[in-house]
Amino acid sequence: MKKSDWLSLFAFIISIIALVLILLKTDFRTTGDAFIAIMAGFMGACATLIIGVQIYNSIDTRYTINELNKSFEEKIKALDKSIDSQLRDSRVLQNELNYELTNTKKELERAKEERKKNEFTIDAGIAQCYGLSLSEKQPFTAINSFYTAFNSAMQTNDTSLVEDCLRKLEVQLTIIEHLQSDNIFKAHMEDTKEMSFNKFNEHPYYLLIEDRCNKLQQGLGKKILAIEQYVKEKQQ
Repeated sequence: MKKSDWLSLFAFIISIIALVLILLKTDFRTTGDAFIAIMAGFMGACATLIIGVQIYNSIDTRYTINELNKSFEEKIKALDKSIDSQLRDSRVLQNELNYELTNTKKELERAKEERKKNEFTIDAGIAQCYGLSLSEKQPFTAINSFYTAFNSAMQTNDTSLVEDCLRKLEVQLTIIEHLQSDNIFKAHMEDTKEMSFNKFNEHPYYLLIEDRCNKLQQGLGKKILAIEQYVKEKQQ
């Protein structure tokens, strides 16, 4: 029991004792003084009792309010914990979604790169086949096709495919060099003059094949110049 509760109980007991003492000492003769004394004692006891009851009710009300406040505080704390837990779960879920989204984007990028690589590989294969079919009859058309295949191969970063296309270019150059200027089919010779290997100089693999590319460029330029001189001489 709290201290205030003890005080209320003590006041109530004192009131009862005072009422009993008054009754014991009072002569019940119907005199005015006796009646006034009894009434005064009774009124004092009632006043004390009412005050005690009010004090008790006030204390009880305060206790109830305190209990309600505690209950509210506990509920608020529980709600805060629930909100914090939901926020943590939300952050965890958001992180998981971001991780999955990042991985999905990476997978898509890899798929795009793989698709592009496959497309360039197919293009290189088609160009090589076309070049092989015209290697003897239309040598300049063939070497242009091999150059197209080489260009596609460089986009794939596949060193074995690049090497294969480069060898075919070198073989085709040898074929062109051995053909007589008066007996060579000149279709696409002008296109061959526009071929340039320097555009690949920023490719990381180009440093390993730069000398071979330069020899191809020089060999083609020399053969085309010889054919043009032959044509001029023949026209004169």
